[in-house]
Amino acid sequence: MVQLEHFIHLGALPHPHRIAYRVSGLVRLCVEGLAPPYLLELCCSTTQVQRRRCLSSAAQAELIVSRSRTATRQRRAFSVGGPATWNGLPVTIRQTPVHRFFSFLSALKTVMFDRCLAGSASE
Repeated sequence: MVQLEHFIHLGALPHPHRIAYRVSGLVRLCVEGLAPPYLLELCCSTTQVQRRRCLSSAAQAELIVSRSRTATRQRRAFSVGGPATWNGLPVTIRQTPVHRFFSFLSALKTVMFDRCLAGSASE
């Protein structure tokens, strides 16, 4: 399983970025096929659907985001929030080779800190 030391030092990030970091880590485990089966079925790649294979989203390693209604609980569900968070990551991070999980976490942490700093800049 994932070593906890990769989740250390996230205290400097605001809650939304910490949550996005952890959700992205879980989605990455789903993409690699290392997550429990109940999570694997919630993360469906666009390449797995016949009609979507020729779309640009298939080449960018995107996941299908389940349709949700306006209820907040439905948008926060892993079936919606997980793929949406994954699709919001840069393509270079999503396409990190499968055997490089810890380099993925390191690059993800860098992206989260960059987003945090960019969002807190005073204008």
